[in-house]
Amino acid sequence: MCQRALDLAIPWTLAELPQTAAITFKNTTPVILTCQVALMVIKIKTTSDCVMMVTMAMNLRGLELGSKPAPGDLALIQGFVNTADLESDRDDLVTPSSLQAWFVRYNLLKPEASISDAEHRTVLEVREAFRALLDHYGQAVNGGVLATLQRVSGQSPLVVVFHSAASALEPTAPGIAGALGRLFAIAYTATVEGTWQRLKVCQNETCRWAFYDHSKNRSGNWCTMAVCGSRLKARAYRQRRAATG
Repeated sequence: MCQRALDLAIPWTLAELPQTAAITFKNTTPVILTCQVALMVIKIKTTSDCVMMVTMAMNLRGLELGSKPAPGDLALIQGFVNTADLESDRDDLVTPSSLQAWFVRYNLLKPEASISDAEHRTVLEVREAFRALLDHYGQAVNGGVLATLQRVSGQSPLVVVFHSAASALEPTAPGIAGALGRLFAIAYTATVEGTWQRLKVCQNETCRWAFYDHSKNRSGNWCTMAVCGSRLKARAYRQRRAATG
């Protein structure tokens, strides 16, 4: 099959991008294209009649990712964890209504879905459990964290859904259980693909911001070297000076 590069003119603004679209090309040369605009991953598949089916990952614009964003859908878990900024005491999911708005924005929940107080508490539990789980620095994960994720994931069943060219884990439950199931599926897929171990939380205890470690040897410790890294190095230096008198 012949493949060639293609400059694709998308006829939508970033805010108007649909989930799928069909684009017809006049030429008959098969084209396979994958491009990434911001965090919008666009994959184009050819069909025999040269109609391109454009499948787009969910719109991840607006997520709190900082300068070290995770690739693909894994950015959704990064952004989910970062809905709470521990340093500024900001929480984008502080109420059931704000949680509902966030989940609807990222296609995890239908607009008409309602969220109970109990479901709201469960989602916040899962968020902080994810934050603890992302501590990949040789520390044992608290048993309560694993128990929380195990309990909630048991209420968010997943099935393998087969498509023409691939298969994927997808949630079967509606509402919040399905939304959390989607996040659990992303976490599992990232584990299989080897990207999960690169999603970490900052080692500054007052920060704990989720970031993606792009370093070759996976040695990243801080969300930003200029801020948290410098603070911790300066603190360690002062402690060493104090210890030596």
